[in-house]
Parts: sequence; structure tokens; C-alpha cells
Amino acid sequence: MAAGSQDIAARAVEAVAAAALRARLRSYGSVAVQVAATPWDLLAGRINSAKVEGRRWESPLGLTARMLDVEVGRVELDLPAVLAQQRITLRNTPVGHARVVFNGPDFGAFLQHPLVVTAARRAVQGQPFLFDREGVAVLPGREPRLLFSGTLPASGQHYLLDMRPVRGGRAAAVCATPKAAHPAAPSAPVARHPPAAPPPRRRPEVRGPPARSSATHSVSASASAPDATDVATAAVAAAAGADLEQDPLVSSELSRFFSSLLVDLQGAELAFAAMRITTAGRLTGGDAPGARGGGASSGRDPAAVPWLEGDGEGEGVLELQLAATVRSFPPLNLQF
Repeated sequence: MAAGSQDIAARAVEAVAAAALRARLRSYGSVAVQVAATPWDLLAGRINSAKVEGRRWESPLGLTARMLDVEVGRVELDLPAVLAQQRITLRNTPVGHARVVFNGPDFGAFLQHPLVVTAARRAVQGQPFLFDREGVAVLPGREPRLLFSGTLPASGQHYLLDMRPVRGGRAAAVCATPKAAHPAAPSAPVARHPPAAPPPRRRPEVRGPPARSSATHSVSASASAPDATDVATAAVAAAAGADLEQDPLVSSELSRFFSSLLVDLQGAELAFAAMRITTAGRLTGGDAPGARGGGASSGRDPAAVPWLEGDGEGEGVLELQLAATVRSFPPLNLQF
């Protein structure tokens, strides 16, 4: 196969995959697909590697992200279906890695998305935990952390939550502090230090809900969501390094929940691998949509990185590294 034919075939696969993804999203800033394959591989429907880059994605049920990149190894396609029917059908199960970047509002929407609401029904010793959508604060700096909140329905206790990366970012440690306005006896002797990194356990699997019932899992923002004063108080205390009394049991259970989370986006499974809290301007490694090879942007120039426009380089963001397993291409009627 001539090099020109190879390039045409590869570009055709990229175009079909990108168009299929755009058709499945409610909105997006950009969608780019890259494939690498030899002429003989393409002829047999095999791709050595594939990468999807997305900026400002929003799913039909409101799952949003500043950035979502997925890169997998060998992919085997039903090439006749791709070229003749404009349909992506996989003949193997590609594996690789992914990166998702949330700002504060993105993470708040994630916490109350049906996928997470369903998984959190057994988050604390088999009991549900309800996360608040509002009041999320991403605080980069020398001691980066993510502040949010939620309620344990079993006790009615509302908690301020402080999540930090531990083990070099390979796990999440959550400090759950009972809100002073509604004191409750802690579930174990009070500790004054962040919880130890959680031991491994079975991942709480988050699977896309069936089409008929997906809307029923939505949870509206709680009336007890923290107001600006709550978040400001927690932020000041965190910045000052204050020792806040925590509930050790809830802290440990939520640390395990986030450190072992697995999200199934209707065929694309993403499992927690690592986390980092930083600023948008410090993101690196192919941040520019469509960047190829050595042309990746440093992520520091808003003019060169269109997805940063309107966010600002100083905006705090949560970056998650994920293990990716693609069992099937997401259907047109997405339920996430």
C-alpha cells in the first residue's frame, strides 16, 4: 500500500471517529482523533495506537470536563463498517491510559452525576453518602487540596471534605470534618491528622444507567450545601494548616471510595490511577487540541491553547490519571 493511500485511510478513520464522538456530545470545544498504523495493519483493520483529545466536553446528562484525553494501544477495527457504514466496531479490547481535568464546577457536576450518585450509595460501610454540587474549591499551592462537602443520611450529619493527593498522587486522602452547625458524635475516636492512605480494595464500579431509568438517579443540590462562608472558613483553616477534628471512619471510607473509583462510560472503563491538583497554566503534555508528536504545547500560552481561553492560567484544576479499557465504542444514545 502506498504511503499516500495509508495516509488517506488513516485520516478517514480519524474523521469517522471524531464525527461519531461529536454526535454523542451535548457540547464541546474541540474533538481530535489520532491513529498510528502501517499500511498492512490498516489493510487488516489494525491500528497500532489511537488517541482521543477533547476540550470542554459536556455529555447529554451534564458530565463536563475542561480536558479529556484517552490513549490506547493496539486497536482492531471492523474496517468495512468504518469506511462503508461510518460506524466504529471494535474486534478487540484496547487498553491504555486517560487524563481528565476538572475545574471546581466540573467536579461539582461530577459528584452529583447519576454515575457517581449510584456508586456512592454504598460509599460508607455499605451506606450512602450524598455529595453537594455547590461550594467546590480547588486550591493549588504548596499544600494542594480540594474542598467540597456532603451528608451521611444514616446520621443526618453534614461534612466538610478536604481531599489531598497522597503516595505521590497514587491515592486520595479525604478528611471528613463534621460541620459545627450540626454536631454529631464521631463514629470513632477523634483524630487530628489527615487519614493514612487507604489500603487497596475492590473498586466501587460506576456503570452507566439504563436508558429508561437514568434520569431517576439525579440528585439536586442539597439545601445544606455549604455557603460562601463555609468554604471561605475551610479554605482559611486549610491555608493556615489548622488541625481540624475529623470523623476517622467517614474519612477512611471516602478515601477508599475515591482511590478505587471505576467509571464505566458505556463501554469505556476508566479506573483511578493518580491525581494532581494544580493550575490550568501548569498543565503540560499535549494540552493543545490536535497537537502531534513534538509539537505539543507547554500549556502556558492561552493564545496557543484555545481551551484555556476564559479560564485563566491561575484557575485551580483537578487532574486525574486513569487506566483505560475500551470494551466498545459508546452508543449514539449516551446515558451519562
